[in-house]
Amino acid sequence: MEIHRFLPKSVGEVAAELIGSTRSNKRGRKKTGWAYPWAAGVFVLASLVMVVNAILESPRPSAAGLLIIGAGVPVYWWSKRREEAEVRAGSA
Repeated sequence: MEIHRFLPKSVGEVAAELIGSTRSNKRGRKKTGWAYPWAAGVFVLASLVMVVNAILESPRPSAAGLLIIGAGVPVYWWSKRREEAEVRAGSA
């Protein structure tokens, strides 16, 4: 199985969940679960080790996969700016 195709996305999702839950905790919304957030943190670290290993073993396919994932970053920034502009326009 080629882990370099799906693992970076999974790592990103779990890392984003950890960051989001940290921000939610500051607002008074507490998440609970078995070994939370340690289990998710261990998953992110172990997954990053596997991603680095995949990059070292097969750099060309791994780089292609990471480029495809990275291509979504400008789309995210664009949609985030657009959403913020709509919120500002609605509150003005």
